[in-house]
Amino acid sequence: MAARLVVFTGDQGLPAEQLRRSLAGLQDATLITLRNYLGVLWADVAADRTQEVGTAMLDALQRADLRHRGKAVVLPEGEVAGIAYRLRISTRLPYCRARFRW
Repeated sequence: MAARLVVFTGDQGLPAEQLRRSLAGLQDATLITLRNYLGVLWADVAADRTQEVGTAMLDALQRADLRHRGKAVVLPEGEVAGIAYRLRISTRLPYCRARFRW
């Protein structure tokens, strides 16, 4: 679960320090520290730092895409109401191809 966690914080103030300490035990989590930013609870990080947040999110999604590459599941064949079917599903999702918009 921690490998899917991306957290944004500023580099200033007590909240940033507390957040860094609380994430210390989650080695696989990604902590993005925004320079010259005070991440107070009411801040809109995505609006304030759109480019940095977007780039970090796309990087995290690309890493997730690489971790889950090519795992396929083959499901049984069958027939329903005279219609034959055969399913094949892949868990590979094109995260990194998504356009980033806020």
